[in-house]
Amino acid sequence: MSDSIWDNVAFDHTAAREAASALESAAARLDQASKDRAGQARHARQDWSGTTRTEFDQTLNPALGQAGDLAAALRRAAGTIRQASTDATTEQQDDSKYAPNTEHAVACALCEDRDEMNHHGVAGRAVGRCAGETREAR
Repeated sequence: MSDSIWDNVAFDHTAAREAASALESAAARLDQASKDRAGQARHARQDWSGTTRTEFDQTLNPALGQAGDLAAALRRAAGTIRQASTDATTEQQDDSKYAPNTEHAVACALCEDRDEMNHHGVAGRAVGRCAGETREAR
């Protein structure tokens, strides 16, 4: 394992996209369920009065509010995941200009546990731990 500060961390954009979509889908289903429940409650309330009606209203209204809050939180979480994916893409594109070439990567895999700085001769100069490491420090 390299100790370079330039190592990219893998970001699974597909998993992020799927997670964000699942959160948005759950929020939409929750919104629809709340809308359906409110419509059913309106119908039931037309000819309903008394203590049980009051208890029903005192239970339903906060529940619908909480459902709305939860749907909003799900959408915020989806947005956070989408932003993380965008940020990872930006960072990976920025880091790609510093990425070692394939020949260097193979050579470094062979020399990683050795003390020699220039034993595989890739790129012709030693910078850092390995001769193939040619990136400038930021």
